[in-house]
Amino acid sequence: MYRLGSDAAGAQSGEPLCIDEGCPAHWRREIPAAIRFPMNTPRTKPLKRWRPPVERSGESHPQGVTWGITDRHIAAAYGYLVSYWWHVEEQMIYLLDELLTGQAKASYPPELSARQVFRSITSQDGRIKLMKNLLETLQHNVHRCRRYDELIDEFAAVNSLRNKFVHGIWATDSATGEVRLRKATIQHEAYEPSTVITLAEIEAVQARMRSLFERVAVRNQPNHPSYR
Repeated sequence: MYRLGSDAAGAQSGEPLCIDEGCPAHWRREIPAAIRFPMNTPRTKPLKRWRPPVERSGESHPQGVTWGITDRHIAAAYGYLVSYWWHVEEQMIYLLDELLTGQAKASYPPELSARQVFRSITSQDGRIKLMKNLLETLQHNVHRCRRYDELIDEFAAVNSLRNKFVHGIWATDSATGEVRLRKATIQHEAYEPSTVITLAEIEAVQARMRSLFERVAVRNQPNHPSYR
């Protein structure tokens, strides 16, 4: 393949702009030698194109499966997890407010600017990067202890766990009662492995959410020993 430029060696080659079989015909024409020279680095990797997916053994067409969660205990735990996360985010708005203003406030609601900023950023990654940048680069945050880094890191970690559950594909094995979860991808679900999710796993994420909520709430008490 060639690109535009000027090169004495390429000027004598007389080769087409592109020699790949998949290129349109008008790309395969010869171009003036004065503006042609070879690519410095030859292509070493194959083009990324569609390839037949590998079907997961025994999981392509599951028999006796009900879509969704039919185990009432796991369904209840899942519902609690989803509904509780909003409250964790509300506490993180207080943290964002402190990082923006340099002052911890125990009153409700937090500064309107913090709420507007947090809720206007729809990407959780964007919120996390913003809080990290404020903590690490603003002068009035220079004396914040490492607990603040830990809170933001835990928020990111628990958010990833929450997203795995919320955005996954759930099914229940009618014979065994096992609740299984697949990752939602652009491929058909038959080509993604599923994992068994237990009540204990969801409750463990719940516990981390509650712990994070409480730790951020404690931050609203500036004299608490954990944040001195």
